[in-house]
Amino acid sequence: MNIWYRYEILFWILIGISYLFILIILYFTLKFAFHKKIGSIGLYLTYFTFTLPFWLFGEITALPRRRKMWLIKSGLKEGHSYLEEGFGIGTSPILASKIVGSSGRVYALDNHPLHIAILFLRKKTRRIKNIKLILSDAKDTGLEDSSIDTIFICDAFHEFPDKKILP
Repeated sequence: MNIWYRYEILFWILIGISYLFILIILYFTLKFAFHKKIGSIGLYLTYFTFTLPFWLFGEITALPRRRKMWLIKSGLKEGHSYLEEGFGIGTSPILASKIVGSSGRVYALDNHPLHIAILFLRKKTRRIKNIKLILSDAKDTGLEDSSIDTIFICDAFHEFPDKKILP
């Protein structure tokens, strides 16, 4: 066996251990920074080791034209106030912020601190000022009644605890 092959295997093992260590640090940082239960550490590590990379790749490579078309069909216009519940990595709020313009307001609501952190970084890197992040569930948004023109919920049916399937 080639000696460099052994070092390559050792290198990838160290990368994997480092990745898990970073995830554990991130888990406790989110847990203590937001003072909110975010699931067990086993579930968290499984989610970020297997599910998240594929989901992120799918979200990033998906054509944003489809989401933009959904937003326009929902009646979103310049100057509107927009709320999205369960935004994931934040593709739709970023597109909506362009549609509503500087006179409009985008509220991005999610119940997971990591999604809030991801969208916070995405909006800072793009210098978007009209997105307001809300860490909460849909029961208590902190917004006044009738203050939103468009409410957008996409791919979030699994988050509703009291769903019923109608015949």
